[in-house]
Amino acid sequence: MSGQELTLIAAVAAVGAGFFFWRPPAPGGALARKHLLRGGVLVGLADLVVELVGTHTGGWHYNKSVFFITGTVPIELVVLFTSSGVWLGALHLMIHQFTKWPDVERMLLILLAMTLAFYGWSLAQQTPVNMIVFTLPFGLWGLVRIKSRKAQAGAVLLAAVTALADGVIETWAVGAGNYAYEGGFTLETPLTYALLVLGFVGIIEKHRPQSHRQ
Repeated sequence: MSGQELTLIAAVAAVGAGFFFWRPPAPGGALARKHLLRGGVLVGLADLVVELVGTHTGGWHYNKSVFFITGTVPIELVVLFTSSGVWLGALHLMIHQFTKWPDVERMLLILLAMTLAFYGWSLAQQTPVNMIVFTLPFGLWGLVRIKSRKAQAGAVLLAAVTALADGVIETWAVGAGNYAYEGGFTLETPLTYALLVLGFVGIIEKHRPQSHRQ
């Protein structure tokens, strides 16, 4: 992406952010504008930190900009992501104004079906694709199936322990030469197992035996 393209995208995002500040969504007024500003600052600062670390450690670099922050980060990126944070704040307010959203479990099941179809098609085409394509919506679906917030926390902890155990075991097994991954062992593998745990917990949640004292 050239410097001119990046400048154009940042300008469009900034114009949209300016519109939202001029006509903020309900509840409107100073409270809504403060919410938009908070979103803009949060996203803008987070991206700036990531860009500074990435460019100064050699992870990536940019060739053109109107002005480089610390000599590596284009000012357009700061404008772009800060404006994106304002957009996010505005859309967040709009989400809460709309009351006829479909059931989240149904939405995740539809997304899961779509990603499974994509995964199957990719395998048929012999195109490399990662399992996380469908395990992510599967894990999210499983988590929302658990109604108790305390039980959700327990399921997340269980998934995290699973990921940690898989990471330790597979690091040892791959290092010992027992097997190998084509692209090398990455953190995506334990994350995939963690998401599978959440998904399967969601499946068995419906048939969980209830205590007589509940």
